[in-house]
Amino acid sequence: MKKLLLLLLAFASLNAVYSQKTSLKLNLKKGETYHQKTTSIMSMAMNTQGFNMDMSIGSFADMSFHVTKARSKYYEMEVRYGYISSSLKMPSAGIDIIMDENSEGPVGEIFKKMQGSSFTVKMSKTGKILEVSGLDEMVDKLLGDTFEGSEAEAHAIKNQITQYFEESSMTQSFNASLIYPSHKVVPGDRWENNIATNIGMAMLDKMNMLYEYEYKGKSDGMNVIAVTGTVSMGMDFDEEEGMSVDMEGTISGEIKADGKTGWVAESSTTNNFAGEITVTTGETDATISVSMDMKAVITDK
Repeated sequence: MKKLLLLLLAFASLNAVYSQKTSLKLNLKKGETYHQKTTSIMSMAMNTQGFNMDMSIGSFADMSFHVTKARSKYYEMEVRYGYISSSLKMPSAGIDIIMDENSEGPVGEIFKKMQGSSFTVKMSKTGKILEVSGLDEMVDKLLGDTFEGSEAEAHAIKNQITQYFEESSMTQSFNASLIYPSHKVVPGDRWENNIATNIGMAMLDKMNMLYEYEYKGKSDGMNVIAVTGTVSMGMDFDEEEGMSVDMEGTISGEIKADGKTGWVAESSTTNNFAGEITVTTGETDATISVSMDMKAVITDK
């Protein structure tokens, strides 16, 4: 009798656990607007032949996501930029600048035009970007007839803007965030999101990020998710770039998502990686030791 009671108690406990499984997914409403403010800082230290150089690159972006369609398997949203800025600090060169709408020249002009610019994304209920559209029209607006600056500046900025706003790079950028699992979870459950980038930029040409998520449970109406993972960046010697890259590192952080909407309310992740960049000039090779720390903070307010 005692064994039977213990067995029934075990089944009752098991049933209680599974009945409390949480369905992690987006539950957004048509006509509603959701916000995302992202602040990221990348600190880099480089050493070559005894010469040290440190730099810090920061960025801030305020974006809104207006749900125009809510389907059974996806949402269609208008993504619009608010205030954005970038910063660059390089103490050894005496550089400490902030770039935004108030900057002079073509850079300030681009930042000014970015505010209010928009494009469209199709996002699954798990948060994965399925499609991005309207980027070409947005880039045309940014690089319109009123663009000022020298021909060389115009060409360089046009290449950078066009490359950054390619559909593949934007999709990869958005998907390097929280992607929910397709099944219900209980605290302790894990799932992965593997992202391989190939956006034609030095160092980022072959970048692989493996995100590992663990559901920690619910706290104050938020679903809490721990983030760990690995990063690797590699590029075989490229004659045009005159360089090769070999770097790897780790990812850590925590995400808090609204328990009702599934929208990320708070997120803080850190990437730490290090390695070497080999630069070839004629018959001479120079090896640069590099270490980087990248921290990204996302809030919905």
